[in-house]
Amino acid sequence: MGENKAVSAGRQAQISDSAYSLGNGGTKILILGNSITLHGPNAEIGWNKYCGMAASGPENDYVHLLYKKITEAGYKANFLVAQAADWERGFWEKENLSDFSYARDYRPDIIIFRLGENILPENCGVYNLAAAISDFIGYLSNSSGCGKTKILMTTCFWKHDKADQSIREYAARTECPVVELGDLGSDDSMKALGLYEHGGVAGHPGDKGMEIISERIWKGLKNFI
Repeated sequence: MGENKAVSAGRQAQISDSAYSLGNGGTKILILGNSITLHGPNAEIGWNKYCGMAASGPENDYVHLLYKKITEAGYKANFLVAQAADWERGFWEKENLSDFSYARDYRPDIIIFRLGENILPENCGVYNLAAAISDFIGYLSNSSGCGKTKILMTTCFWKHDKADQSIREYAARTECPVVELGDLGSDDSMKALGLYEHGGVAGHPGDKGMEIISERIWKGLKNFI
């Protein structure tokens, strides 16, 4: 991930290619995500933004929309947004958890687990994904389940039976809320189809999809922010 700078208390501050902070104090919320949450510019696929793919701009990705909902409701919050696609691709490798030491040092009050799409189904049959989720969240929160650090889980945007099952399994065991997103990925109106030449980019949530994701997460989050 490279060298990380200290998390800024400013409105938004880029920490690295794969992490940034957003907010001015208040409840500390760590958002763990993949390209739907944050993707830096990549000319090879025609993506030139630093935000959730494929929002029309940072202000329209689900992270910024969620932050807006929180502040408009009268709460103060600070986000640490962490791109964790590498964890998805090797979730069973515990030694890689140290790559997220900066997120652990953030000492979040709340963790939003918005991961799963990059997990290969065949790896779920070889390794215990629910246990790996527990290890990852335990490493970051330094607490078990929904103890000191509150946890909010989401299922995958593109329905992923094996990953979603493990996410729900972890949530049921720890009594954490789960935000269901799997219906959105089968609805083309939620995607950015026709707006980007690269099919992989265009298949991501467009502005409408990002708005619905933010609405659903906020509904689950506002009970314990």
